[in-house]
Amino acid sequence: MTDNPFVISPRITFEVSVRLLGGLMALGYTIATILKRNSHVFSDDRVCVKLDWLEQLNRHYVQVILDLVYNTLILPLNALLE
Repeated sequence: MTDNPFVISPRITFEVSVRLLGGLMALGYTIATILKRNSHVFSDDRVCVKLDWLEQLNRHYVQVILDLVYNTLILPLNALLE
């Protein structure tokens, strides 16, 4: 709903299963969410470690990116997209 120049978005909170979300996405729906996240990034010349805390899920997530993977996979893919 809009009231120029503002977008009015009422807050709705509910839980649904991953299976239901997958079914909706298969039907063409777009799913969006807002999650509160606290992140810490540690890196050097060879590795990057990202630690994320997702408040709504009450979980930590760790992502490790090795420089070898970054240089051999991610950079060439970025060049193809440009």
